[in-house]
Amino acid sequence: MSSNEKESGGGRAAAKLYASMPGASARMAAAACGNLFGMIRVTEVFAPVLAAKAQSAIINALSIVSWKASPGLTPYSIAKAAAWSYTNHARMTLAAQNTQVVGLHVGFVDTDLAAGVDVPKIDPLVVAGRSYDVLEEGGFEVLADEGTAKVKASLSSERPAYAFQG
Repeated sequence: MSSNEKESGGGRAAAKLYASMPGASARMAAAACGNLFGMIRVTEVFAPVLAAKAQSAIINALSIVSWKASPGLTPYSIAKAAAWSYTNHARMTLAAQNTQVVGLHVGFVDTDLAAGVDVPKIDPLVVAGRSYDVLEEGGFEVLADEGTAKVKASLSSERPAYAFQG
C-alpha cells in the first residue's frame, strides 16, 4: 500500500467497495481483458502496419457508459472509461505517423448481442455511416446516437449525466 493510500485509508475503502460488489475484481479483470487490453494490443500490432501507409485510421469502439455509470455494467463501464482515455492517448501518439484515431461512442446497437434488452437501439448501418462521415471529415469522435450525444453534452454542465441516475 502506498503512503497516500495509508494516509487516506485507501486500503479500507477499497476493501469496503469490493465487499459491496461480490466478484467485482474478477468481473473487472474479464471486462478489462476484452474492452481495454484487447484494444491496446490490436493498436500495438497494427500501428507499424498503418505507419507504412500515407493515411490510415483506427476506430475504437467505446460506449455511452464511458461517461455514465449504469447499474449492472460497472466493470464494463470502468473498462470503457479507461479505453476512452487510451484512445485519446493513442490519437496523440499516432498522429505523428498520420494515423487518425477515432473514438466511437454509442449506446445500444440493434444487434444479436442486444436482442434481449428492451431499450431503444440504433441501427448498426447508421453507426457505420456516422463513423465513416467522421473519418472523412478528419474528426476524432463519433457520437452515434442521441442519448450518447446528450450525455457527452452534459459532462461540463451543472448537473452532469454521469453524476445522477435517470
